[in-house]
Amino acid sequence: MGKGRRVLVIGGGAAGLTAAICAARQGARVTLLEKMDRVGKKILATGNGRCNLLNTGPLCYPGGEAFAKAVLSHTDVKRVAAFFGSLGLSLREEEEHRVYPASGIASSVLDVLRLGCDRHGVQTICGAVVTRLEKIQSGFTAYARETRYEADAVIVAGGGKASPKLGSDGSTYRLLTSLGHGLVTLRPALTQIRTET
Repeated sequence: MGKGRRVLVIGGGAAGLTAAICAARQGARVTLLEKMDRVGKKILATGNGRCNLLNTGPLCYPGGEAFAKAVLSHTDVKRVAAFFGSLGLSLREEEEHRVYPASGIASSVLDVLRLGCDRHGVQTICGAVVTRLEKIQSGFTAYARETRYEADAVIVAGGGKASPKLGSDGSTYRLLTSLGHGLVTLRPALTQIRTET
């Protein structure tokens, strides 16, 4: 990211918090914008409140294994575990290769991510709904109500569309498509099965 560069992170979930910490560790001045009243709400609901952080088993990604392998090859399980270890989080592997915080409580994960942001000087602003993102000559401008945020680089980590009540409502898709990015057809990844009996 470069020392002293201004980095704007849009989205304060697991990916956004992690990206903010990583950018700040490289010397960037990071501002994280979260539209909800607090960061990390969805983290608290994952893994039935226990936060399944990663899986050490073989890759199984129906419908796009080649894409998954390409993405996951940049950050393997050991690097993810090392990242959380660097924040002070102990992990525990359970059945079916699932890895959880040793405490068994999702809030432990959120706590270390929030503390990591604080420790590395990330400015976190909640209640900031970004409605427009523009590419400008010197970087980007994000508009959230009557406030403008300028940065040299932007990381959009607004999540998917799976949980609107927890912040994942797909609203960041239009920020990316307005900059020329494509959007594939959305499909549910995890759904319930309903039967008549």
